[in-house]
Amino acid sequence: MSQKVSIIIPTYNRSDLITYTINSVLSQSYENYEIIIVDDGSTDDTLSKIKSLIEIHGEKIKYIYQENRGCYAARNKGIKESNGDYISILDSDDLWETSFLEVLVSCLDKNTDIDVAFCDSTFYYGHLGEYKRVHHSKHLKNKTGNLLKPLLFRYGQIYHGQALIRRKCFDKSGMFDEYYRTGGDREFNVRLAKYHKFKYINNYLCIVRKHGPENPLTPKGKNNTHINRNELISKYDYNTLKKLLSDSFYHQTYFLFGRRIISRFNYLWAKGYFIRGDFSRANSFFIKSIKAFPLNFRSLFFFPLSFLKINDRKYMKHIKVVEREN
Repeated sequence: MSQKVSIIIPTYNRSDLITYTINSVLSQSYENYEIIIVDDGSTDDTLSKIKSLIEIHGEKIKYIYQENRGCYAARNKGIKESNGDYISILDSDDLWETSFLEVLVSCLDKNTDIDVAFCDSTFYYGHLGEYKRVHHSKHLKNKTGNLLKPLLFRYGQIYHGQALIRRKCFDKSGMFDEYYRTGGDREFNVRLAKYHKFKYINNYLCIVRKHGPENPLTPKGKNNTHINRNELISKYDYNTLKKLLSDSFYHQTYFLFGRRIISRFNYLWAKGYFIRGDFSRANSFFIKSIKAFPLNFRSLFFFPLSFLKINDRKYMKHIKVVEREN
């Protein structure tokens, strides 16, 4: 008997896009699944759009409404209400190719020692009308097994819409931390990798929508507010860093872990400001990164460029347009 998959779709005011997302699931070649939509307090016509699909597809789709508590609370609610053997979390603006479930379910079925299967993504820049195939992280490409080190120290990130996870993982690793309004994926992925093995699938089966003026990001903060980069760092990223530094496991496993992870986070913050043209903040974080761990070669490479204000101006302009509209 085939394993049942639970697809959790948290949403907030995405009535213009969620129908496309749901239809990409309904078009899957693998058919043993349930769709659980958790509406995190939408004020648009999301409910009416969902009702129309439920009338057609019946028990395949379950709709749950909750007062606005953030995307991670919505994910947890969906997981608790699900009964599938495998779980995937798909953002309400992203899409799957028709073979996504078939390929990833087959991977987990055939590899009983693997708990998380993940594939590559295609980014869709709607405001540019461009598709771009990306290896979501070159440090994760073709990787199988323990991915904790690249997720900690390299730019390793996995969108949950490109992954399929065994249900038992949430018992061992825990659920999503509902403190986060954004930035919680990295914290969860590290916890997941601490206990479970991953397998990379060399196929582009997920389409991740990158937003521009025609589809601005929905607010993620409390009281319907947007979260800017400064708040992301000072409130959420710092929380992740503190969690890592307080866990003795990492200090026992990795040499000079404290210095290396502090350097790593400061590098990521610096790089974020660097590509946005905020060289003053970038320089400050690059210096902190180098002071924490002088052998952080990425910080050593980019700091002179930041000091001289040299970066990709075309990409910087693109970033600023998106963030201004959002």
